[in-house]
Amino acid sequence: MPDCAACSLFHLESDGDKCLHVNRPGGLTLTLDLIQLSGLQTGAAILEVACGTGTTLQLLRQNEYRVLGLDLSYQMLKVGRLVNPDLPNLQARGEQIPVATASQDAVLIECALGLAGDAPVILQEFKRVLRPGGWLMVTDLYLREVSDPRAVECLASASCLSGAKQEHLVRQAVEQAGFVIQHWQDHTPLLKQWLAGMVFQLGSLQAFYRKLISSDQDAQSLSRTLENGLKLGYYLMAAQSGSG
Repeated sequence: MPDCAACSLFHLESDGDKCLHVNRPGGLTLTLDLIQLSGLQTGAAILEVACGTGTTLQLLRQNEYRVLGLDLSYQMLKVGRLVNPDLPNLQARGEQIPVATASQDAVLIECALGLAGDAPVILQEFKRVLRPGGWLMVTDLYLREVSDPRAVECLASASCLSGAKQEHLVRQAVEQAGFVIQHWQDHTPLLKQWLAGMVFQLGSLQAFYRKLISSDQDAQSLSRTLENGLKLGYYLMAAQSGSG
């Protein structure tokens, strides 16, 4: 998993939220929709991977779930502990989660699965910590349309977009890890709404791309790619762990 505190987007504030894991398409409302789709009962154990400062953890605990957060960023966890010192969280990688096998009812990861690194290893680790029938709950970016496959290579320079994949590849990775996808919903309108808010805050779409990229030239290349070579989308997915 990347250290998201290194991303310049995390230094932006939007509606009082200092962490992009909350300032994301759909926000906490979509998170609650995802929880509802899973049918989790109160008291269920939920592990949030890439929990950031813990705002989502706090919401889940208010809804009477047992929660545990995990994030690679010490800086994000430190901020969260100052605000909510009693929220349980760990600094660790998604590839090596320091919790017991079959101890969680759900794993929640939002805006981070595509960036998590070695997807097969991480998905197997999620499956390990889940009880049989437990839920993997995801919201993330994906490649909704790819008119020029070469355009995908241009995303490599944009850390926040480099892991985005087409729907069939996301599904394939999840199913090969032993999950059964029960719900897949496209929420691209929420992505467009969120992006419009970022443009309003920063002044232009080019300024937003510059937050994702290390140079003006790369930002211009990314802009051309997203206008002509491919289109981004945003999805919600809830999948259940098999018994095998």
